[in-house]
Amino acid sequence: MFFVSFAGIYIRIFILVCKNWEGQTKKNSFIRLTTYKSNSLSTRPSFYLFTMLSQSAQQAAAVAAALGVSEAEAQRRLSTRHAGCSAPGKAILFGEHAVVYGHAALASALSDLRLFVDGSIEFAEGPGASSFDLQFLDILDHEGKPFHASLNLADTDFVKEMAKTAAGEAGCSPFVPLKPSAEVLAALKERVMTHHNAVVSQGLASVSYLLHCILPELVAYEEHKWVASFKIKSVGLPIGAGLGSSAAFSVALAGCLFNLRYKLNLPAEPSRGAEDRTHGHSLDTLKQMFASADESTGLSPLPEQLQIINGWAYCAEVIIHGQPSGLDNTTSCLGGTIKYDKVSGKFEPVENFPPFRIVLTNTRVPRSTSQLVGKVRELSTQFPEVVTTTMTSIGNITKAFLALIEDYNAKKITYQDLLVATGKLFSINHHLLCALGVGHAAIDAVVAESAKQAAAEAAAGHNFSTKLTGAGGGGCTITQVPFECPEGLVSDLKERLR
Repeated sequence: MFFVSFAGIYIRIFILVCKNWEGQTKKNSFIRLTTYKSNSLSTRPSFYLFTMLSQSAQQAAAVAAALGVSEAEAQRRLSTRHAGCSAPGKAILFGEHAVVYGHAALASALSDLRLFVDGSIEFAEGPGASSFDLQFLDILDHEGKPFHASLNLADTDFVKEMAKTAAGEAGCSPFVPLKPSAEVLAALKERVMTHHNAVVSQGLASVSYLLHCILPELVAYEEHKWVASFKIKSVGLPIGAGLGSSAAFSVALAGCLFNLRYKLNLPAEPSRGAEDRTHGHSLDTLKQMFASADESTGLSPLPEQLQIINGWAYCAEVIIHGQPSGLDNTTSCLGGTIKYDKVSGKFEPVENFPPFRIVLTNTRVPRSTSQLVGKVRELSTQFPEVVTTTMTSIGNITKAFLALIEDYNAKKITYQDLLVATGKLFSINHHLLCALGVGHAAIDAVVAESAKQAAAEAAAGHNFSTKLTGAGGGGCTITQVPFECPEGLVSDLKERLR
């Protein structure tokens, strides 16, 4: 059994890996039980333990013990400016695709499904060609080894010049996120995004841009050769399954780079000078904070830092997706449940979210968000009135769900009323999305098996309504499961979905 939390909701989620579309059975995997508290910092990005601010033997030993590495390796990490950040994935509850057409969407952060970016900067004696490299621990090459890619800094100098031009006289600042211009995007595509693996290419381009913008002092440093290394690791968060893995990467990368500013003793906030470069905390206080940090959760950035990190994460999402809404990175960065309205451009946290129990099923069918969005746009061009009406209906579902929450919190309806009505909205929303052409046979199979389970338990009133989450075309589904549903019946559902 697999439990995780939608941030902003106390949700029990089972991640069930079905047979993939080629019929091959994948091994089930599980996550620990998470107790969620509203607005918990655990749903946000976390700076983690590598950012010790002293290199004493005692602290090196403590880091070695905490991370399970040798003291020599711990000392190397401390001396080479080693830092990291993790960020959660997300799941869309309502509003997929309709959000592109001006309607509201709801997304929740998945606190236990995270992506880690572990960064280090190592200096060498004497001048030389500085570089950066990425290792994707979850993406394997034809030899079964993690993908590894690197670039010389000189090959990405155009980023600095183009960003400087776009920023104007004030220049590019680490504290003022600068959306990459069309010229920068074109240059990145031509000069950097040349790797045959799309995810690796997107990662290289994102690091190229953010490294220049967030660590300009390092980029300008020429006295010694340096190498910036980044390791990307998913902990439970599937890549390309519609759960915001690219947004989690973007947030974790931006957080990691800002975390490295600490290690390089660079200003961490725009208003702070050399006398106070530690988020407003004294150096001793910050040492104590990091020394007592739990490696698994680390330290959450301060609210004002989150806004800056989120801004740069959006810039990375622009490089990866072209024209993202910003909902994925905002949910990953700020945590909780977020409502996004494209018309107003506002991201609003949804307060007082009631508990839901959800089964999250990964079909393991790969899909491309941009291609699916393009497919719907083609349909909209061909049948504008039909698609507009469908999108309006999906938008009204989101409004109806939010109204249900208000009624429940006002004690106008019971919790059972809320669950039954939500199940109906799940079902309607899903079939409208399928009408737009973003379904898939693997998703249909999950819906059908859930319906069989619901029919078998109709007398008990157990609802197993299912909808796709995200862009569709494969990826994941979410199924509502009542809290009072016996574990035996949940096990039956799991067996049906294998």
